[in-house]
Amino acid sequence: MAKGRRPSAVPGRISVGPENWSGVLEIRSGIDGGVVNARVPRFQPFDKQHLKAVEAQLVEPDLLLLRCRTRNSRIGIATALRTAVAQGDLLRRDGNWRR
Repeated sequence: MAKGRRPSAVPGRISVGPENWSGVLEIRSGIDGGVVNARVPRFQPFDKQHLKAVEAQLVEPDLLLLRCRTRNSRIGIATALRTAVAQGDLLRRDGNWRR
């Protein structure tokens, strides 16, 4: 759900609940800057790679930033991803649990 003041800030949430299992759960998250526009049939003859990655940066241990540029018009685009783990009302960020 996008917020009115920040329509580009759309949270994603995944819940994991083990059933008859115990072990280590590894979570990896990232930003794919190599996506292509390949779903519109009339655009098939054209170049589908619209973005060029400029910089990927690990800003904080849980915050990734990707800067891109459109290949033709050279418009700058940035997107960021923060990954956090929660258990009940506790949130783990930067290696620490907080309420």
